[in-house]
Amino acid sequence: TKFEAEKVVRSRRDKGGKCIIYRPSIVIGDSKTGLAFSFSGYYMVAKFFWRYSNFFKRMEGKKFRFPIIIPVAKNAALNLITVDAVVDAIYKLSQKMESVGRTFHIVHPNPPKTSFVFKNSINVLGFSSVKIWLVPLYVLHIVAWIGRVLSFLFTRVGYFFRQQVSTYVPYF
Repeated sequence: TKFEAEKVVRSRRDKGGKCIIYRPSIVIGDSKTGLAFSFSGYYMVAKFFWRYSNFFKRMEGKKFRFPIIIPVAKNAALNLITVDAVVDAIYKLSQKMESVGRTFHIVHPNPPKTSFVFKNSINVLGFSSVKIWLVPLYVLHIVAWIGRVLSFLFTRVGYFFRQQVSTYVPYF
């Protein structure tokens, strides 16, 4: 893991080795082309929407349809940063001698709200029946707790539910 790798680097640094540790936030594709080489982070959320797109689209055609509601923390931000911004920051920091031995968190200076990112993602994918529900963070904790309890009650379905949801919960 990144955590284990950082521990190894820190132990070498403590023994006199020279290093700089960079911790980028959620890295997305290039700002100009959109090209992405890794599909973790936010792309896991996009994969969730893509995976369930047939379900969402089937719901669109129903005569008695109901909205699919996704709760999102009211003031949460999604710290997305483009790969080229990360490369620029690492390059600039690595040119400075005072950077040696330090750890840098490379983040977006004004990260977008999670609700903004999700609403735009849902609109781009064309899911008009999917709605974002802005809630206080404590409500999300309650919803997550209820989901865990229900998932344990229905073990087979619950296992699948926990596998799917555990990836996305940090982004809500």
